[in-house]
This record gives sequence, C-alpha cells and structure tokens, in this order.
Amino acid sequence: MPLTESVQVSATRLHIHHPEIVKDRYAEFAANFSDIKPKSEWDLTYKGAFEKFPSLDLENSELLFDSGSSWKAHRLGENLLFSLYSTIGQERRPTACLVLNPAHNSLSFYGDELTYPLDELFFMHTFAQYQSLTLHSSAYLYKGEVTLFCGVSGAGKTTLADALKEADLGGILLCDDRNILTFSDSPFKDVLVCGSPWHGSGRYRSPLHGPLRRVYFLDPGHEDLSITAVNANTGLPLVLQTLFYPIALKADMEVSIDLCYRLVQEQECFHLDYNRQRNDIVEILKERDFF
Repeated sequence: MPLTESVQVSATRLHIHHPEIVKDRYAEFAANFSDIKPKSEWDLTYKGAFEKFPSLDLENSELLFDSGSSWKAHRLGENLLFSLYSTIGQERRPTACLVLNPAHNSLSFYGDELTYPLDELFFMHTFAQYQSLTLHSSAYLYKGEVTLFCGVSGAGKTTLADALKEADLGGILLCDDRNILTFSDSPFKDVLVCGSPWHGSGRYRSPLHGPLRRVYFLDPGHEDLSITAVNANTGLPLVLQTLFYPIALKADMEVSIDLCYRLVQEQECFHLDYNRQRNDIVEILKERDFF
C-alpha cells in the first residue's frame, strides 16, 4: 500500500498520508483519474487512536452544531472540529475527531477509521467554498449530459437507477444517493454534476461527471404518470427537501441555499409523479426526449 494516496471528489483533492484509515471507500476516486482541476486541495494526517486527542480541545471549543446523536461540530481558534460520538449506556462519548486547519489546508484525524459522517462533513464544507452543493439524488450520464433524479429517502432513486441499468441505453449511473453540483460564478451557465462515493442501496458510484441537462423531483405513487414543469417558486421547496445541508457553518448554509434557488431558477426542472409498479417509465422518458 502506498504511503500517500490522493483521491478527488468533484473539485476537492485530498492527499491521505495513511490510506489505511479510509480502506477502500474511495477506490474509484483516485485523483489521477480525474480531469477536473482541483479548486480545494488538502493534506490528511493520521494522529493515532482517539485517546491521543487533547481532550481539553473539545472542552474549550465553541460548539457550532450538535446532531443530537452521532456527531458535533466545534470551533477552536482557526480550526474546525468534527467529532464522532457513540452512546454507552446513558452517556455520549467522543470516539473520533477530524480537525480542519483552513489556514494550511491540513486535516488531522484521531480515531480508528475515517468514515461517515466525518469524511462527508469535510467534503461538504469544501464544496461550499467553490459554489457546489450535494443533493439527495440519482444521476444518469447519457450522451454527454446528466439527468438528475432528486428525492428524499424512499422516493425511488435507486429503483429508477436499477431500471436505467436494465434498459441498457448506453449511459452511466454516477451515483444513486448523493451527487455534487458545481455552479459557475455567472448565472445561466452550465452546472457540472459529479458522482460521489456515498452511494445508496444500489451501490452505484462513479467519479465521472457531465453538464446538467435537466432535473426531476421524484414523487412516485400518487399518479399513474405525471410530468409537470416547476418554476423557481414551486421548485425551491422541492430542492430544499433533497439538499444535504452543510449545517456546521452559517456561511456554508447560505451558499447552499442560494445555489438551490439558482438551480430551480436557471435550469429545466420537472416534477415526476409515477406509479412505481410501472415497468415502462424509462421508455416513456426516452420517447419524450426527457433524457
């Protein structure tokens, strides 16, 4: 195993100096496979078991957010801390901590394995720095463009991804749960959609990317088939339901919500309501040129 492994998700590149702490979570996301120029580049160093973390740092830090269960976000000086917790009896105890030093673009990890949600919290923080957000969605790269199917858990993202795979249209499924959208600084320009490592039950994940063609907000089961355009006013609540909120920092939240509004204002967006028992939904979308 190499001493340093470089991975890239969207335009964030991470140099991991002890790759064993991430195991194979980023196997398909080796940085040398990406043709996206990095906009954020960090170095991750493993500091050992959590017992080596200075306990006073958490006690003296400013609590920014408490998930109420598995993680907290703190600020200590210029550093941002994401800490993982487990419940033992009636007590919540920290078991891992990821320390971000933005001044030096460096990360320090204390714990056994860097896993969800700490790694994703770090990436989501960096995405906001370059006009990007993460949506709960399946993404399908077809003829050089990406169709995005957004929905909350249980909306049918993986079901539709499975149908697309079975249809064998020649496209590529980027991810069936979380995809990253990167916006231009100028309005009404292409939005780049990148797959992510954080797949759903279908285990579809790919580092590939493409410009966004259109967005569907899934709401299966109420109608046999209904496809209606949405505008900025009707679309904003739908996209906010599927946003992975970077809730640790107010500035990141403001960027993400602004980008959600830009998405429904600048891009083609539709509400897709269909009976999940239908086995012809892919054929219908293809016939109507909805990819």
